Amino acid sequence: NDGEGGADEVMAQLLNDFARITEEFNGKTPVIFTAGVSTFGRQIEWRGVRGAAPFGTRAGEILASNASPTPGTDLSGATAAIRSYCKADLSLQGTGAALDLRLYPGALDGANGITAIVSLLDGFCALGGFFLQIDITDAAVLREAQENPEAYKSLSVRVSGWNARFVTLDREWQQMIIERTEHMP
Repeated sequence: NDGEGGADEVMAQLLNDFARITEEFNGKTPVIFTAGVSTFGRQIEWRGVRGAAPFGTRAGEILASNASPTPGTDLSGATAAIRSYCKADLSLQGTGAALDLRLYPGALDGANGITAIVSLLDGFCALGGFFLQIDITDAAVLREAQENPEAYKSLSVRVSGWNARFVTLDREWQQMIIERTEHMP
């Protein structure tokens, strides 16, 4: 997160190289290629091809969504995740590269909470961020919704670019959303 061990610079270089290489294919076929980063809601489906990573994830674990940190690795909070994300030249990702953030509801209470979210959004834009999706969630509420779905029919969560009613998702998706919420710093 935000500069530790050069990981941000490696990711920025990877995204920039991906965009450059993608662009090199244009004109060679009738298809126009545009770079972008999205899991398209397939974080669970694609886990079968995920290998182990040196930072501790195991082969087969659920992928992070979009261009977001792997759950459990974003230890320095939302502003550090934003600074890390914005180190890449995001203008090169023509089809998008969304950063998904999860915030605790209590962090946004009252006038200070409004100021905090406005400052977070201002900072995101000032650093060159292009696409931010925010979930304001509480794992305890999500667990309660699993056990008592009738009482939580309108509870919405972000799923890779769209909203979904939490109680309409299958149990595996619900569990993934709960786990990514529990990993919030």
